[in-house]
Amino acid sequence: YYEVTMQSLGYLLHSYPEKGNEIKNDILALIEKNKSREFLNYKNVDWIKQVPVMKNDQAGFNYITSNYITLGQYYDADTTISFILERPNPESLKLSDLWSISYVGLLDKNGSEEIKNDLKIQLIDLVVPKMIQNKIQNKDLIISADGILQQIPFQWLLSELSVNSIKYIPGFSFMDSAPEKENSSITSYTYNFPLE
Repeated sequence: YYEVTMQSLGYLLHSYPEKGNEIKNDILALIEKNKSREFLNYKNVDWIKQVPVMKNDQAGFNYITSNYITLGQYYDADTTISFILERPNPESLKLSDLWSISYVGLLDKNGSEEIKNDLKIQLIDLVVPKMIQNKIQNKDLIISADGILQQIPFQWLLSELSVNSIKYIPGFSFMDSAPEKENSSITSYTYNFPLE
């Protein structure tokens, strides 16, 4: 059901992007319920039913991946944008391939800086759609990544976009939740990365 739902919502977003606002809470529910499933044994999660409320100096990214598709949502104080991450055309690299090549390139001290920068730009444009890139300028980002996106260091990826800081959370349902119970066997960490 999960794969079918992801495919259906992805198809809808791809074919009718103007309908994204009508299904934003459906996408949010899919993202949050599937991300929270692994925490349910340890924490009583009250899934959010409306998109998260951000302060004026904040923005958020919420991603969910399946075997075939990745969906994302962007939040700020007055905007919600749902989007699909996919190959723009058959000649383009998949997200996982693009990250693998970029990672190897980062480790290669003798590699071409021009090629490294080109790969980084392709990766940015795939993970953060161009229509959103100017919206995150001078904001504190809250990111809930999933799948391959958990391997990508957003502080490196977004270093050219004038982002104030980056905070990683497991899901937006956890954003304002109380600390874990003492007898819980799960530990959660939130990292703030200042980008100065």
